[in-house]
Amino acid sequence: MRSPFLHATILLLICASFALAWDTPGHEQIADMAYTRLTPAAKNKIREILQHGDPRYVPANNGDDTLRDAFRRASSFPDVIRDPGASTVFDDAYVDRMNLTFQPDVSPQQLAKPKSEYIRCKTWHYYDTPIHYSTSHAPKIYESNALVAYNYATAQLAKLKNSAAGADLRDAAWWLCWIEHLTGDLHQPLHCTSNYAHNHRGDIGGNAVNIIAPWDGASGALHAVNLHSYWDEGIDHAAGGHRSARQDLTPADAMEVTDAWLRNNQLKPGDSDAADLNVAHWIAQGAALADAHVYQETNAAGQTQEIIDGTNVTPQYTTDQIDVCEHQAVRAAYRLAAVLNGIFQP
Repeated sequence: MRSPFLHATILLLICASFALAWDTPGHEQIADMAYTRLTPAAKNKIREILQHGDPRYVPANNGDDTLRDAFRRASSFPDVIRDPGASTVFDDAYVDRMNLTFQPDVSPQQLAKPKSEYIRCKTWHYYDTPIHYSTSHAPKIYESNALVAYNYATAQLAKLKNSAAGADLRDAAWWLCWIEHLTGDLHQPLHCTSNYAHNHRGDIGGNAVNIIAPWDGASGALHAVNLHSYWDEGIDHAAGGHRSARQDLTPADAMEVTDAWLRNNQLKPGDSDAADLNVAHWIAQGAALADAHVYQETNAAGQTQEIIDGTNVTPQYTTDQIDVCEHQAVRAAYRLAAVLNGIFQP
């Protein structure tokens, strides 16, 4: 039997870990699909801006394929900078300054904690809509969150898009990467909610829930996994398991899935849905999907099972996850392209 102390220690480690939203291939897949829907004007501006950002995402030449590759990979940059010293252009002083954009009153003690949510723009990645809480007042949401970060990022990119100065275009590259990334984040349901049904502090977007799931790459073997992490890999599951979260997503892999999913009319969002650029609506949509599909499953007998810590989920749960993630990925791609086309329209 696991001791209460050990269980509490594991829970603390899980809660302290930095939560991704989609793994790197997932973010890049959304960006690759979005790229195919960008206007020529948007592509030209994106090429110019990326040339002033992190060297990893500077297009190698003037070809469309190299811009597509750079744009795709730039979507993961906000996860890259969670590690100190990860970028020379956006050094630690730059990241620290940006980190305080929406939380100017955070204490030095909070900033000094290595695992704190208050450092390196961590709180920008999610919006914890509380569900199933028993108190009379909704639990508090971080003042610095994905909703305010996204709206600020789009306003800043629109302001800086025609800049001539290198420093301004560097800032534009920062915000472009965040717009790419946050569009993906806010279409991963567990980055839109925290469930209070079994934890008075919330489950931190599923980070405090462990499940036994029938997925381990192509083998389909059972393995223990954090619920949030399981959904981070949802786009990989949907893409067929031929690629791993631990490997780089090749251009060929990305383009193959892009072609298949964008040709699938069943995945195409409705016109009004694709054109809905109200980020608060995205978050509400994600929270509703989490409530209906992440935290419960329906077995072959039509019985509903709640997903709680220790649940052994069925293969049907992964099947349902794949359906949700395919639709969310395509929806995110349409919306990302619409946001950037709107910002960069002549």
